[in-house]
Amino acid sequence: MGGAAILPSNKCSDKRRTWVHAELMGVAGNALKTNITKLGPLVLPMSEQLVFFASLICKKLFKIKIKPYIPDFKLAFEHFCIHARGRAILDELEKNLQL
Repeated sequence: MGGAAILPSNKCSDKRRTWVHAELMGVAGNALKTNITKLGPLVLPMSEQLVFFASLICKKLFKIKIKPYIPDFKLAFEHFCIHARGRAILDELEKNLQL
């Protein structure tokens, strides 16, 4: 995996870098969401998997407009250990994990 560093600046020529930073947070959040989606069936209790599956069936087959069920990963893990360098990363994680 690669990494990136961004140096904040008030120069007009550096405005694109700020946009890249915002885009990076979105990409990191989506990557985390994808990884948790893959990990879910392996670690979640059967009860959480059944509720998720039932909500998915209601949404897809019966065309019911409901919010997708977000499983409670606290039932599978005692702790989350997240390396967070800045507030933007924490905010993106909070948004994607609905904490």
